[in-house]
Amino acid sequence: KDVFVNSGLAEAAGTLTFYEVAEDLSSSTFHQPRAADLQRQGITITERAVAVRRLMDIINEHKVEAIDLLSIDVEFFDEVILRSFDFTEFR
Repeated sequence: KDVFVNSGLAEAAGTLTFYEVAEDLSSSTFHQPRAADLQRQGITITERAVAVRRLMDIINEHKVEAIDLLSIDVEFFDEVILRSFDFTEFR
């Protein structure tokens, strides 16, 4: 069974600042240095507080027993998210 989740991911549950680019939502980011670069280019950024969750919390919530393919889009945060993943549970 496929599970698609639209959620902010982080090393710990909480709230992070999300930098939204209305003109091009694909440029929106949680990464403050990237947002600052965009602002220097004259791009308007809207800051929003967004709830974020741990990847393992989402997996446990959906009672995932096996993972054949996991695709996450977490530009600049790959290492942080992967560190929070329990590789002993899923191989």
